[in-house]
Amino acid sequence: MHKVNMSSFQLYVLLFITMNGTGLLTAPGLLARMAGASSWMAPFLAMPVGLVAIWLAVKLNRQFPEDNLVGIAEKVAGPVAGRALSLLYLFYMLSSTGFVLRQFSDFLTNSFLMRTPGTVVSACLLLVGGYAVKQGPELLGRLGTMFLPIFISLSLLVCLPMLWNAHIRYALPLGSAGWESVLSGAYALQLWFPMMTFASFYLPYVGDKRKALAGGIWMVVVNTIWFACTNLFALVVLGPAASGFNYPIMTIVRQVQLSEFVEHIDALVMMGWVLAFFVRIVVCLFGAAVGTARWLGLPNYRPLVYPLAWLLVIVSQWGLRNTQYIPNSTGALCMFYLANAIALPSVLLLLSLLRRVNDRSGETTPAGPS
Repeated sequence: MHKVNMSSFQLYVLLFITMNGTGLLTAPGLLARMAGASSWMAPFLAMPVGLVAIWLAVKLNRQFPEDNLVGIAEKVAGPVAGRALSLLYLFYMLSSTGFVLRQFSDFLTNSFLMRTPGTVVSACLLLVGGYAVKQGPELLGRLGTMFLPIFISLSLLVCLPMLWNAHIRYALPLGSAGWESVLSGAYALQLWFPMMTFASFYLPYVGDKRKALAGGIWMVVVNTIWFACTNLFALVVLGPAASGFNYPIMTIVRQVQLSEFVEHIDALVMMGWVLAFFVRIVVCLFGAAVGTARWLGLPNYRPLVYPLAWLLVIVSQWGLRNTQYIPNSTGALCMFYLANAIALPSVLLLLSLLRRVNDRSGETTPAGPS
């Protein structure tokens, strides 16, 4: 039986920062290119996928309270098929996090640390992140609640001074880009919303499981509103030019001035993004370590943390010349994420329900005459 190490609030704070760390940085430019003036509407159309993802994670945990998705797959689908399915999910976790790690290193080396190799930046982040993961989910939960006020405060520090330069006409009329473009933008957001199933690796350590589903729903709704506000802010400040930037919010940050004597606050805001990327990496690294330990039948996940961390460094550099080429493969990436983070848990839940029905029917079948 797992020791209770965190609350559902701490879990969903971690997932909130996990989504918005990279989403705040790259989603506005991506959606502006796909949906134009209607980009802020796309998160509301993408929200149902996030709700389904958190529902799947909670529903599976209620049937198997002490196990994560890897163990559930083995119990439901059998040792061979279950290990194959869970291996696909672990590959999804590691590959998606490797991509985020590459985003992090490219962002820092292109914007601030021009003379530092990206591999060094990634390795330094994982060196610290690995230590945090080895301390267990209790520390991760506390880190999330500690970083959340910093993340929100720095976001407001960027937005409030620039509201005077906002022009709402850039977001009008509603649906001007066409609903097909809005749907394309909602589909692109599946780079973020399916990761709600990461909760499966933390729910066994959560004490107040009764609040898990309601808290998860609220977290997805708040994430959706945050995404919409972020995209709307970039749109009304930069206008059509938002589509020409890979990091529109960073472009806005460099224009912020406070009382005409405080400038160049981009270094301060960068600190918030580093914290958000850090949370995103450690959330997945913990899940990957726990899942891999379960897949290998190991009693402790900690010896796997740093080997998986160095594997992430390799994955972040392997086969990816530059993250600026990612928009050309957004469709394929979204399909890959949906297949592993939504379809695979759905299959496991369906198999679990079918097995329960068969077990009940077997128990109620009357015995034949002796």
